[in-house]
Amino acid sequence: MGQQINIVITDEFEDLAQEATGKLDLEDGLIFDVVRNKNDHFKPWNAKDYAFTSGLIKLSSKEIEFAININKSKEQYHVSEDELDEIKEKLIKIAKTKKTKM
Repeated sequence: MGQQINIVITDEFEDLAQEATGKLDLEDGLIFDVVRNKNDHFKPWNAKDYAFTSGLIKLSSKEIEFAININKSKEQYHVSEDELDEIKEKLIKIAKTKKTKM
């Protein structure tokens, strides 16, 4: 397991959106330690009206939004390699900006 970062997960369905929190592994793109609201009964891998899932990383005043894929057979969230590379580039850019302001 590589470096991990906290994320907000939003599952979009036809008539509602549900938020959860989790951790994104920046090495392999897997998302784990997902915590849902107790009232959230729908999960994207078994809902007929599932539309898409997005993720959000909040860093001070900056936010990074990204697409999340689901593996229905494993009931697991993950981020594609391309999306993961883009997230890493944005994190590096934010870190460099913070260092320059110091």
